Amino acid sequence: MESFYDAIKFEVIKLFYGEYPPIASLVYVWASHGELGSIVDSPYTSRVKIIVLESGAAKKGRWLSEKRNIRADYRVAFGAGEIPQISGVAIMTDSDNTGDQAMAWYGDIVFSKTRSAANL
Repeated sequence: MESFYDAIKFEVIKLFYGEYPPIASLVYVWASHGELGSIVDSPYTSRVKIIVLESGAAKKGRWLSEKRNIRADYRVAFGAGEIPQISGVAIMTDSDNTGDQAMAWYGDIVFSKTRSAANL
């Protein structure tokens, strides 16, 4: 997944900032439009994959729960067998690409280890 150029670039970034940038990122979204379950490249980099969990306004104003297998999602999105260690989690609400307004509330966010053979 990582090219020679990327490897050099990451080393330079680590030299200046003291740590490597994320190799890849998954972004889960509630999109204004989009097919549920679709996975698309970010418009800014192919190192970020966007997974549509909800779409449209049908469930607007309701409390929803989501449960994801991040390892499986990563494998599908990036076609990778090896899963890198998670280096960070970001939770955000934005509408800068659509120009709309958005408001969201977030409840408990829990990461847990599953014991299925597919995740070992």
